[in-house]
Amino acid sequence: MIEILFPYAFILILVPALVQKLSKPFDTNKDGAINSPFFEEMKNIAKSSNFISISSFKQNHFLFALSFLAWFLLTLALLRPVYVGKAVPIEQEGRNLIIAIDVSGSMEMPDFSMDGKNSNRLIVARTLSKNFVKKRKGDRIGVVLFGTTAHLFIPLSFDIPVILEMLNEVDFGLVGEKTAIGDAIGVALKSFKDVDSKSSVIILISDGSSNAGSLNNDQAIKLAKDMNVKIYTVGIGADKMRVASIFGTKVIDPSLDMDEEALKKIAKETNGEYFRARNTEDFENIYLKIDAIEKIKNDALFIQPKKELFYYPLALAFLIFSLVLLMRLKK
Repeated sequence: MIEILFPYAFILILVPALVQKLSKPFDTNKDGAINSPFFEEMKNIAKSSNFISISSFKQNHFLFALSFLAWFLLTLALLRPVYVGKAVPIEQEGRNLIIAIDVSGSMEMPDFSMDGKNSNRLIVARTLSKNFVKKRKGDRIGVVLFGTTAHLFIPLSFDIPVILEMLNEVDFGLVGEKTAIGDAIGVALKSFKDVDSKSSVIILISDGSSNAGSLNNDQAIKLAKDMNVKIYTVGIGADKMRVASIFGTKVIDPSLDMDEEALKKIAKETNGEYFRARNTEDFENIYLKIDAIEKIKNDALFIQPKKELFYYPLALAFLIFSLVLLMRLKK
């Protein structure tokens, strides 16, 4: 779309016509005319020079047309035409959000079902985390993996496609078999220090109890509170179930090692919330709840790209005026 910034400048297109209409030939016989002792010399100079006048343009229609075109282009440039593109939404800066995923050995427990097939906890956590990340446009997303140690697997970034690709690489055995929950929180908090944001959130997914690492849960909670970081904790694991054995069926508790009280305490003391994911549907609903709680504002901002166009007619007018001047000099 073309937008004109100074539309009233278009009236200038009439200036050549007005000048021609209002100007009259000098009448030496009219009373009150100015007498000049060197009038004849001036006439001779005008005849012998390349002096440009309206009458000369009348005698040369081509030059007159070119000059009028140049004037039209100058007027067009003064109108300040601007090309206005389509409105482009601006991604507003949201929060810093890190998903801390337990990749210890216990996450290999196949007590979940996905797409009609038995699946282990890590595959479910990885898949549903990807679905959650896809919705978080505007947030910086990072991923911490923890087991015996904790490491920043994906630094905070707005690049959702890269994050999704990297999440496909999350697997067992990357950071040991134990569970360092405190260290996982510590690594996430350290990442937040390097990137300013209006708020920071950790989603911590685990099926065990903290039994490794240099930072205990209470120390991690204190650091999170000092930094005003909210932590949502997710305990992942099925309830007691009956399974077949060589002696018949027996009842097992796949989540026996989970320290729910510790996860609840972390969430409560950091103004977050604790969730229990007993199956895939639970886990999906948990991410929906977190998405609703940590809602991204829908007050979309837009920018319309604009490109000035005045220099095109201005440059063309300059070229035409130059051509007219050269043609007049050759006469």
